[in-house]
Amino acid sequence: MRKYWPTILIFILFISLLGYVIYTWGYKPSSPSNTQKIFDISQDQVSSVEVKTPESKYEVKKEDKHYSLFIPEEVGSYESYLEGIVTGATGISYQMIISENEQNLAQFGLDNPSNIVTINLKDGSKKVLQIGKGTPTQDGFYVKEEGKNIIYKVDASTAGTLQKNINDIINKNVLAIFNTTDSNKIVLTVNGQAKTFDKKNNNWFVDGKQLNADKITQLTDTIKKLEVDGMSNKADYVDANSTPFIRLQVYQDASEFMDLSLIERDSSAYNVVMKNFPVQYYISKDNFNTKKDDLIKIYNEAMSQ
Repeated sequence: MRKYWPTILIFILFISLLGYVIYTWGYKPSSPSNTQKIFDISQDQVSSVEVKTPESKYEVKKEDKHYSLFIPEEVGSYESYLEGIVTGATGISYQMIISENEQNLAQFGLDNPSNIVTINLKDGSKKVLQIGKGTPTQDGFYVKEEGKNIIYKVDASTAGTLQKNINDIINKNVLAIFNTTDSNKIVLTVNGQAKTFDKKNNNWFVDGKQLNADKITQLTDTIKKLEVDGMSNKADYVDANSTPFIRLQVYQDASEFMDLSLIERDSSAYNVVMKNFPVQYYISKDNFNTKKDDLIKIYNEAMSQ
């Protein structure tokens, strides 16, 4: 019998270690693996969904089938992204119940959760989902409803949708509103040097000289395709009255339609400042420099009619 003791001891140690891992990570399921909704609500009952992550806080407002993004100011986004957030929040389902009355919330990252989703309903009530740690197998997250100690495991994809930061969902193509079809005047200022482009009979002129219309269209199309890297933190906002590196003013008839400036924020980025718009975006200098040579080339070709 003595010769079997090493094997018996190894087996006992293995079982003990396995039990410790199961207890530590909370794998004490009291229900079978399936998918059931955490909240018994539908999208029709929702007025808005607020998402708080460690990096940002925003609100998706819903009116009928229309979705808008606020931070608290309204900013551009893609409705399909916003609809996905509302759908994910109202329809979030659990794969299993880990614990029905958990007292040690810290082990699941739910003692002081930094990811919180608040579903505001039309009747004035709300549902609050708290998102904790990821599971050891990285296929899910631990979540719970505020005020309750039932711990659920949800799939990683669903939880990921509800943990998106503001820069994951904003429309980064903020210059897409720039167009020359209805414009009759553009003032482009680069390093303090301004050029005025006037449109007459569908032809563009600068200093009385007619420009290459195709190249002007190519230039504006290139500008429209510039994408920002994200939304600046308010601590990184620049003075809107600072001297811009580039300023673009677009007019329709005698009215200014758009006034946009790139103002140096620091050695790595420019802030995109738009007149009468409370939010500042940023574009990294590395990002901008990849487009700068094309812009200069097309601009010079347009001027060489």
